[in-house]
Formats: sequence, C-alpha cells, structure tokens
Amino acid sequence: MGRTMLGVAFLLLAAAIPSRSLYAEAIVFCGDGSVNVAGEECDDGNANGLITSCCSSTCKFKAAGVQCEVGGPCVVSGGCCVVAPSGQEVAVSQDACDGTGAMCNGHGICILDDGDGVASGVEDGAPNDGDGNDDGIPDRLQPEVTSLPSATGQGYITLVTSGRCTQNLRVMTVAESGLGNDPDFDYPFGLIKFELPCHSADIMVIFHGTSSLNGDTYRKYGRMAPAFGAPQFYTLPGVTFGTTQVAGVTVATASFTLMDNELGDGDPTVDLILDPSGPALAIHRAPVLSPLGLAVACVFLAAIGVMRLRRRASVR
Repeated sequence: MGRTMLGVAFLLLAAAIPSRSLYAEAIVFCGDGSVNVAGEECDDGNANGLITSCCSSTCKFKAAGVQCEVGGPCVVSGGCCVVAPSGQEVAVSQDACDGTGAMCNGHGICILDDGDGVASGVEDGAPNDGDGNDDGIPDRLQPEVTSLPSATGQGYITLVTSGRCTQNLRVMTVAESGLGNDPDFDYPFGLIKFELPCHSADIMVIFHGTSSLNGDTYRKYGRMAPAFGAPQFYTLPGVTFGTTQVAGVTVATASFTLMDNELGDGDPTVDLILDPSGPALAIHRAPVLSPLGLAVACVFLAAIGVMRLRRRASVR
C-alpha cells in the first residue's frame, strides 16, 4: 500500500513539471534573436559577436571603433556604425545610422565627422572633389587624411598619416608670422600644424599649389627633442621631396617619419607628436658691411678719387 501511494505521488509530481522541451521553449536568453532580457541592448542571435553584427556576444553594442563589415554606405546590411558628430565616436545600432547622411570609411567605421579638427565643408573644398590624396574616399571621412587651405592662399594642403597612426588631431595651417620669425627663410605655403596620438607615424604632405618643391628646405618650428627647450625654427632632417598625381594633376609632396620624443616632435608628452612644419625657401641677401668695413671702404674710395684728381691736374 505504501509503495502504491508513493508511486501515485511521483506520477502526480512528474505531471506537474513541464517537459524539458516545453521548459526550454519558455526560456529567454542572450542569443535568441530578441531583446527580451534585462540588460540587453541588442540581440542578433547567432551573429552576436561576429564581424557582420554591431552586437557583441554579451548582447551589448560593440565599443566605438570596433571594425565591422567594410565598405559601402552606412546602410549596408549588418555593417557596424560609429557616429561622431562632435569628433567623439559613439557606438550605435545600424538602424540609428540609417538616413543620417553618414558614410562608412575605409576601415568599416561609419562617421559624420572624422575628428581631425577641420570641418567637413572645408575638406570637401579640396581638389578632386574633396579627395585630396586621390584614394577614392572623401577626406572628410578619413581620420588619417586631412585637407585644408594653406595659410598664404597658395592652394590646398593635404596631410596623409600612415604607419602606426590612424588619427590626425587639431590640424590647422598657420603663417610664419603666427609662430615667430625665421629671418633666413620664407614660407610660401605657411606651415601645417597637427597632433598625432601615436608613438610613430609616416607622413606625406601634399601641396596642391605647386608641382615641385625643388630648392626648398623643410623647416619645423617648436621645441627640439630631447631637451625640449625654447621653441625655434630648424631644418627637419630626413624629408624627401617628390610628386604624386591627383586627378591627373602633378602636385608636390614632402614625406618623412616622426617618432615620439625624438627630433621632429615638439611635445615631451608620451605618445603625442606635435608638428608645425612646412617647406621654406632660403632668402639670399646682399652682403652688409660692418661699420668698420664701411669706413674702410669710404677711405679707399676717397683715396681713389684724390688720385684721379691729381692725374687730371698733372695732365693739364
């Protein structure tokens, strides 16, 4: 009797518990394809964490700058989108980027502002319809490419950074007079000033206002590493002048490498390179005599004059 009652109780308890399959169907979890769990920001199901999804494996939007599907406009299905209206990258869902006018750059990041400090409208004014380095991507969409007018009105200047650095910061052009006076050199394009949050960078500066920099010297203004004393003008070593084609037009270039806290970096801060620099032409001045030299020359010329007068008198 006892065993019978125990069996009946067991059957009743088993009937009250849902089957494993029914129980599994009732569970909601990260990865089920729906945002239905507290704390979830997104859920792309099995695509969570993959390069084609903006959603991480923990159902959170991926951090700003995480690479995702490369190429195409922001509306590419499954592509991640990073919008930076003020230069600050913010991860958002793909839907939030649709219709904003943002475009995906060459690194799979969708942006409204590339954070280089130059307005998109200014960069759009560069030669080749705003593609100053002729790589097929508008400069306003590339954090490592910046185009802006020279400080002297001599055409546009395009800064292209590569190597271990992919972000130009606070780019501007300045006239020599805005920094100081370099008495022996003239700067026909002014100088280009920028910061790089990197340990090293390969730089190419394109000068759209000329086809050649032959005869120029590339000069820099700032504090000289490693002592970082008072700012001064000096010649930057290791600069190569060349040319490149932009929309079929030959334009001049200056290429060099900058290393953090080495000659060429004007700021002792670790992993921050500061570089105001530009091509300069040496000023050839007529020799100027010292006061003593001028006095000697006057005496010499006076003596010659007296001798000539005496010769004329003797002839008469």
